Amino acid sequence: MLMLNRVLGIHQTRASLKNVDEHLGRIAKVIDLRSECNVDDVSKLLDAYLNITEPEFRRVKDNIIGGALERLNQLRYDKRSEELATSEYYEWLLPILEAVGNGQTIKAVSCMFDAEWDDSPAERRFLQGNRDAALKGAAVERIFIMNPAILPQALANEAVGAHCEEKYQETKLVGYYADQIKLQSKEPELLKKAGHGFIIFDSRVALIDDFDEAIIRGRVTMNAAEIHTLEQTFQRLKVYSGRLSNQLVKPAATGSVTIPKPGATN
Repeated sequence: MLMLNRVLGIHQTRASLKNVDEHLGRIAKVIDLRSECNVDDVSKLLDAYLNITEPEFRRVKDNIIGGALERLNQLRYDKRSEELATSEYYEWLLPILEAVGNGQTIKAVSCMFDAEWDDSPAERRFLQGNRDAALKGAAVERIFIMNPAILPQALANEAVGAHCEEKYQETKLVGYYADQIKLQSKEPELLKKAGHGFIIFDSRVALIDDFDEAIIRGRVTMNAAEIHTLEQTFQRLKVYSGRLSNQLVKPAATGSVTIPKPGATN
């Protein structure tokens, strides 16, 4: 009898979920015209849940659904994602960056972690995405917070050097330099708010860095209050910053501009 009830329950659940699946399909025909809606994967999720029929897996699969629901509600109500692993970080960031066009804005803070601005394919694509956005007419500003001791090496880096005023006609990237030591002394709370860095797109969405040694991680936010705080942090950091090009060595005899070699001193 118990087995019969279980079979009947499964049959009823399948019928119910089939109705839901069909309903989702009808809704998708309307919703997809206005927004992204991955109905196929939602249907596959229902199908996978339904076809795990072993009672021993009931709590396991319910926990999986519960976890997914919690993460989706965090996006829906808090407008914040959970922390993204490195691959997810770039999978989100690069398409957003490459879609930026004329009249849009990018405001970023870089804290010069080891994983930033290296020669990896992802970072090279990131640099090119910044250049392309600026050349398309977007306003791209970036504040580099760093210890003065690493400034010569940083300026010798192709990506950092691309933000110097002397290359503006080529790249359209505007770079600023903030002395980490002075900030720590004068504005420790501001430095704390800068965290590991961030990038804001059009005052609408931001990616907040959360690096671990040389590992790139971060989370996405569309939370209006959080983005407002990030923009205030950016503007306050600009008060303590100067144009990155001003840190280049300028020989008095010729007036030309040269980038210091790694290991050189100011």
